[in-house]
Amino acid sequence: MTRPLAPHQLASLLLVLQPLLTAQTLTRGPSVWGHDAKSFLVAFKSSSATTGAVEWGTTEALGKTTLGSSTTNHAIRITGLMPDRFHWYRVRLNGVAVTPVHRTRTFPEKGSDVSFFVFADSGSGTANQMRVASLYQGWNWDLGLVPGDIVYPDGQASGYDPRFFTPYGTALRSTPHYPVLGNHDVQTSNGQPYLDAFHLPTANSGTERWYSFDFGDCHFIGLDTNQSTSPTQKAWLRNDLIAARARSTAWIFVTLHHAAYASGTWHNPSQSVYQHLCPIFEEFEVDAVFQAHDHIYERTTVRRDFYPSKRGVVYFVVGTGGGTLYGVNPKPYSAFARSTFGVLKVDVRGPVFRSVFLDGTASTLGQQLDPFSIVRGSVTPALRATSPDPQVGQPFAGVFDAPSQSLHSLFVSLQPDYVPVTGLGLWNLANPKTLVASGLIDKTESAPFSLTLPDQPAIVGLELFFQGITVSVPSMSVRLTNLLYGRVR
Repeated sequence: MTRPLAPHQLASLLLVLQPLLTAQTLTRGPSVWGHDAKSFLVAFKSSSATTGAVEWGTTEALGKTTLGSSTTNHAIRITGLMPDRFHWYRVRLNGVAVTPVHRTRTFPEKGSDVSFFVFADSGSGTANQMRVASLYQGWNWDLGLVPGDIVYPDGQASGYDPRFFTPYGTALRSTPHYPVLGNHDVQTSNGQPYLDAFHLPTANSGTERWYSFDFGDCHFIGLDTNQSTSPTQKAWLRNDLIAARARSTAWIFVTLHHAAYASGTWHNPSQSVYQHLCPIFEEFEVDAVFQAHDHIYERTTVRRDFYPSKRGVVYFVVGTGGGTLYGVNPKPYSAFARSTFGVLKVDVRGPVFRSVFLDGTASTLGQQLDPFSIVRGSVTPALRATSPDPQVGQPFAGVFDAPSQSLHSLFVSLQPDYVPVTGLGLWNLANPKTLVASGLIDKTESAPFSLTLPDQPAIVGLELFFQGITVSVPSMSVRLTNLLYGRVR
């Protein structure tokens, strides 16, 4: 005859069965944060306190697991990774997989090729915000900058899911975002909900209110312009820029909220930022500053207001993420200004900075406005894209630039692997390779190409490299040109 369980036995059994009896669900995430060359962080929230874990690997088969603690607010850092590599991951709660497999990429240690987006003044919860969210999530990015006013009207904790984590969820699963505090974000508990929601770098500053990080040879700085006069922040900024210049950083970009240069009709340009921060930007030759606060898009001329002999700084206003638009009253320093929604797209390829604004207006969605470029030093013959970033099943076109009578060869490679070759730089040994075009460059010193990327599962999520090799005639010396690469979702 079966004996009934004693009370202490029943309690033990219930303790064992509790994880099975209570279904664990995600209430936020996952989202990725704080990338560097050897690690990244996965954050998510669960419906009740439970042990979280991230299962990950260098292929979709995963194979490794990093365990977190028992909590509702999970932040698990994956470490010991290789630079500039795709990694796949999924979230587990109490050992049960609760997400599909997602993919992200570690940062490179060297090189200055990066693609990033900028938009701000976004957390309105309107159709305009959702349309901009849809627009920017249709592109492929290495990272993103969000210059403040994440949640309207007061940066309230209850607004972060419906006005940030939900509308941007697709991008957040793969692309690290780097916000800074806006004036609305600090209206609740001096920005504590913002600090609780995000996982921003603190190694250089000791605070998430201002910070910096590197992507290869590009240096990014985020500032809190609610405290633009803060001696502590200014001293940190100066020391950070000194260190960046000492290690020969190729490009330096700053993100902040209150605009020192802006032509919107609602706010006046911030004199505090202009007087306290802009002189430092010019002194250390920051390349571009990304601002918000005014709900317009604007690009300035090169500004040399404090150091006329320096090379100057370009300022952008990108308060275009979904908040009510302002009018435009162009100032003398305005090179381009428009009252519209949208996203700024920036691509840096070696010594070339290129930006274009992607219109987020319903009737002109995706239209490209205000193409702009900066060149630092000489530009070697190279491949250049003439169509948007490569996407599977879509055409991709470009031009190979080289001196007249040079031989050009263009290849497509899957899963590239590089080795250094003396005199040639990095040489691509990937297989398989497909020869797309080959021949002599004519007197126009350019040769166009086009191809359609196959829509096959085998290449989805891998990387395509377009590599040009020139053989000078008649000396027949071989030289590897700049690489133009496209990352395919």
